[in-house]
Amino acid sequence: MAKKMDETTRRRVRAGRMLLAGKGCTEVALAVGVARQTVHTWKCFLDEGGIDALRAMGGKGMPPQLD
Repeated sequence: MAKKMDETTRRRVRAGRMLLAGKGCTEVALAVGVARQTVHTWKCFLDEGGIDALRAMGGKGMPPQLD
């Protein structure tokens, strides 16, 4: 049975599919509700490993600055 994707993973996969369809990073960022730089980061993962790389990213964000 396939593992259910969380909202963040679904957003990355949606963005990846839009990028593969030829959409620009700015357009994708507006569509999925993230910063343009975030889409650029996702695009690097997409270029290296495809949609599966976006699914496998997990919670690789910045660590919290406050304790």
